[in-house]
Amino acid sequence: MLERVPTGIAGLDELIEGGFPINTVNLVSAPTGGGKTIFAIEYIYNGVRNYGDPGVFITIEEGYESIRRAMNAFGKDTRRYEEDGKLFILDMTELRKEMGIYESDKDGLTFDALKDALTGILKYTKAKRFALDSLVGIGLSYESPTRLREEIFRFSCFLREMNLTSLLTTESVEGTPGITRYGIEQFISDSLIVLGLEEMNGELVRTIRVRKMRFTGHDRGKHPFLITSGGIEISPHEKIFNP
Repeated sequence: MLERVPTGIAGLDELIEGGFPINTVNLVSAPTGGGKTIFAIEYIYNGVRNYGDPGVFITIEEGYESIRRAMNAFGKDTRRYEEDGKLFILDMTELRKEMGIYESDKDGLTFDALKDALTGILKYTKAKRFALDSLVGIGLSYESPTRLREEIFRFSCFLREMNLTSLLTTESVEGTPGITRYGIEQFISDSLIVLGLEEMNGELVRTIRVRKMRFTGHDRGKHPFLITSGGIEISPHEKIFNP
C-alpha cells in the first residue's frame, strides 16, 4: 500500500485518499488572496503538531514576522516547535541581505541558491515536510521559460532525493487563461491543486479542485472552502457546479 502524508487540512485528505503520496512534489495555485500561503502554512504546522513530522517552510515574498503573525492569527503558535527544532521558517528576504543580494539584483535568487540553503538546513532538522511560498519570486530570475522549466524540474528532483514530501505554491493571474503564473509549473509537479475565488449571487466564494494527482485516485469535483479563525475548512461532500 502506498504510504501517505496527511495534510491535516480539514476536508482535503478525504479528497485525496488520505494525503499526499510520500516523497512527492505537490503544487497549489491560487489568485491573489486565494489562500495559498495559509494552505502551505497549515501543511507544515499540522505535520509537526499532529504527526510529529519535522518541517521546513521557506517564504520568498513575506518576512519571517509576517508568517508568524499569520500563523498566530489562526491559533498556530510556532514558537514551541521552533525552539524544539521541529519547525524551521526560513525568510529568503533576510538571507538575501546576509548574502549581499538585494531586490535590484536580478540574478540573486535562484534554485541553486535555494538548494544550497535547504541542504544546510536538512542536515540537522531531519525534515520530512517542505513548503515553498512561492515559485513566482524565484521564477523572475529566469528570462527563458525553457530554462525555468529545467530549473524547476531539477529542484523537484532534489526535493524527492531528500525524501521530502513537498508543497510548492504559485499564483494564477486573473483575466488570463492559464492556471499557473508561468504556465509550466503544473507539468513538473506530481499534483496540482487549484484554489479559486468565484462570484456567486453577488459574493466571492472560495473553491478548491484537485486537477491532477499522480499515484493515487482523487476527487475531481470543485468544492467550496472557508478560511476561518482556525484555518482552512473544505466541504468535501458539497460540490459547486458552474452554470
